[in-house]
Amino acid sequence: MKRYLLLLCAVVAWMPYAEAQILQEGSLGVLRGETMVNFEADYSKASIMNMTEEEFATYEQDWEKDKPEIVSRISHGIEKSLDQKILFGRFPKADYTLRWEVLHINKKGDTISKVYVVNKQGDVCAVVADVRGDGGTFGSKLNLIKDGATESGEKFGKYLRKQLR
Repeated sequence: MKRYLLLLCAVVAWMPYAEAQILQEGSLGVLRGETMVNFEADYSKASIMNMTEEEFATYEQDWEKDKPEIVSRISHGIEKSLDQKILFGRFPKADYTLRWEVLHINKKGDTISKVYVVNKQGDVCAVVADVRGDGGTFGSKLNLIKDGATESGEKFGKYLRKQLR
């Protein structure tokens, strides 16, 4: 009995470190063989430190200036984890678009997102929920958000790499 209790404690302690990403729909296999994927990030539904994006932009004056860097940190994080085999950026003629929908960012910059893979016709080919990235521990609010963006991109890239094998 003690062994089972010890095993249960170990599993519960390990759970926060497990991959949280969940393939809700479709298959990421559609990206196999692609070299360029259009990338879009959407913050319109995000709760950023308990504010809407518009409220946060008023509160944090540099949001609009830093937002392109934050978005590029996500896409570069994905590319880095994929060893640059697929490029993510502004490629409107690409066969697929990766829509990165940010849902929540807390005060530490921890990020929760949902990712959609959409084909040229607008059909959703795959949905990955609960994509998470830990923010930073030191710096301005925007620096913490940048850290969370980088890590969430890298984690999703690792997940995508496993799915494409």
